[in-house]
Amino acid sequence: MIHGTKDVQLTLGLTLAEGEVNQYPQIKIYDEADNLDATVNLVHIADAYYNGTWTPNTSEYHYANAIIYTDGAHTVESTVYGRRGSIIKIDEVETDVERVLGLSHENIYIDNTSYDAYGNLSSARLRIYSVVGSVGTGSDILATYTITCNGSAPGRFTNWKQVKA
Repeated sequence: MIHGTKDVQLTLGLTLAEGEVNQYPQIKIYDEADNLDATVNLVHIADAYYNGTWTPNTSEYHYANAIIYTDGAHTVESTVYGRRGSIIKIDEVETDVERVLGLSHENIYIDNTSYDAYGNLSSARLRIYSVVGSVGTGSDILATYTITCNGSAPGRFTNWKQVKA
């Protein structure tokens, strides 16, 4: 399995076992719904190693099908090399890391607050932002959480629930 990150260029490569340097490999990438997402023409780098790049724009599993052609027009498949497939898993690592930072109180904004008879917070909205200059606005929001809690005395909570909205 190949792993990648959404919106980050991924290098796809293969080495031809027979050492041929005059072939024209191509990788067709399909999304989870079996739609063709991209066609990547690989170029010879050295010693029968070929590569090309692709920038995934969705976070999902993809299927990569490598086809070796004997001509640059990609019309005649090699009889020496069969098709090869691989799964590509694309994650949103950056977004996940930013959400974790937000939950540790980096670039957050709490509003829509309400309080109980003891003056304790009873509900609120918490939003996490990817850009510090956007905190408190409607832009660059990574995630929104709803907070609900119950108090038993001033400054005492019996429970606190924070759920991603």
